[in-house]
Amino acid sequence: MKSMLKYHLPFIFIIGQAILLSCSQGNEGAVNVQTVPDDKLQTVQVVHPSKRIITSEIALTGTLKPNQEVLLFGMESGFIKSIHKDIGDHVKKGELIAELENPELSKQFEIHTAEFNLKKSVYDRLKGIYEATPDITTIEQLETAQTEYESSAAVLEATRLQLEFLRIKAPFNGFVSERFVDVGAVVQSGITSSNPQPIVNIMETEILRLNLDIPESDIPFIEAGTVVNILFPELPGLEFSAKVSRLAGALNPLTKTMEAEVDIDNQNRVLLPGMYARVRVNLANPDPVLTLPYSALLAIKNETHVFRVINASVVKSPIRIGISNKYFFEVLNTDITENDLVIIRGKELVSDGMRVEAIEKKETHHDAME
Repeated sequence: MKSMLKYHLPFIFIIGQAILLSCSQGNEGAVNVQTVPDDKLQTVQVVHPSKRIITSEIALTGTLKPNQEVLLFGMESGFIKSIHKDIGDHVKKGELIAELENPELSKQFEIHTAEFNLKKSVYDRLKGIYEATPDITTIEQLETAQTEYESSAAVLEATRLQLEFLRIKAPFNGFVSERFVDVGAVVQSGITSSNPQPIVNIMETEILRLNLDIPESDIPFIEAGTVVNILFPELPGLEFSAKVSRLAGALNPLTKTMEAEVDIDNQNRVLLPGMYARVRVNLANPDPVLTLPYSALLAIKNETHVFRVINASVVKSPIRIGISNKYFFEVLNTDITENDLVIIRGKELVSDGMRVEAIEKKETHHDAME
């Protein structure tokens, strides 16, 4: 028995040591779990908004159109008696372009002229008699004759105006860009007919209008008087400088753009209606403005936000953007200052109200120059 115990004691000792070691390791493990923090703060990189001078450029496209353009119709029906102007001919305001003839209207004018002469003769005779011998002619007779005379004069004048409408004249200085009829063609009145035939089209091109469609996001930076630089691909080497003349004041509901027009002097007639133009609008604020890098922006449901860190907590703030360049944008919010901390890295990993550890990024010389 003693011999068996002698051989088993080393084995028992080893087992005991293993058990003690196991218990010791278990206790150490329990201590380590308790010392590791349950919540570890998310680390984010932040910057202070800074002031800098920003220059930017808006690129637009446009098309030239005449300052004025009109299709000329006959104000009265008739056939084309003569055409004095053709395509490309320049016209002055009031200059005769075409003449129509209406035999029925001419006949009416002759009849109304005869009636007028008769009524005038009767009125003049009764007036003379009444002034010489009032007892022979009554005042009622004189007034009736006067009324008939004045009525016939009005009818004659109306017919004369109708005949005048057969003479097609230029409403402004310009040139004939299209001609639609030939001599002998019958045209209907542009006033009473539902589908009249135009005679000519006239354009005024000494001043041209450049039509621009301004995207909604660029509207705050463009107003009447804003200087624009204009290039025409068909005229290489020529650059025009002009000012925005007028804005529509409302958005196109389909394109979400606002129409703007730029008047361009074209006395030398170098430019032509229909030309395509490239337009640059230089935006610059001479004074430094508060800015943030684009890396601070976060789009949520078509709205732009930034995440600020206030007292180690994330605060989501809607952002209003002014002019911008490739790297920075102007901050228009009055509640954001140079003292704020704005997240530029790690913003996708945080949410509003979350506690974070903010590490400030120091501005480098390269950052300052951008």
